[in-house]
Amino acid sequence: MRYIILVMEAKLSKQKNERLRRRKKTLFNRGHDLKKLFGVDVAVIVFQRGQYYIYKSIERDDWPPSMEKIVSQA
Repeated sequence: MRYIILVMEAKLSKQKNERLRRRKKTLFNRGHDLKKLFGVDVAVIVFQRGQYYIYKSIERDDWPPSMEKIVSQA
């Protein structure tokens, strides 16, 4: 099982903000595609202006795993 985590942090102008919104949507769609095509568990985490946006391919309380758990399994 592979873990994919992406964290993005941004302070952007209106134009860049719109670009980020589209890229965020694309990232979440790609995460969904990875789950559907290859059966991997995917978590995409985007951090923007103090708020987290999260895509999870599975709905569990312990998903995504903590950074400590990821590092210990690497």
